[in-house]
Amino acid sequence: MPSRFAGDIIALAGEALEGDPLLRPVMEAGRREPGGSPDLVQLRTECKRQVAVLLRSLPENRAEYPVTVSPGLAQKTRQTRQALSASRGEAAPG
Repeated sequence: MPSRFAGDIIALAGEALEGDPLLRPVMEAGRREPGGSPDLVQLRTECKRQVAVLLRSLPENRAEYPVTVSPGLAQKTRQTRQALSASRGEAAPG
């Protein structure tokens, strides 16, 4: 884990991006994933460690911490908006 965070990216599940995902699957088709869920002590330790790194990473003005949308999610958003507009008989958004 890095000593500082540079920002967050909101992405599609399974989209290949640099960095570590914040969410990981623990179940698939009603079955637990191998290694999917650490025990409570491990979760608590990891949470404390990540919060400490986050606090060191935040600029003084916390509104400046960058959160961006991934290219895949941006494309999916455009496609969804176009499909909704078409289904309503509206002009496609630009």
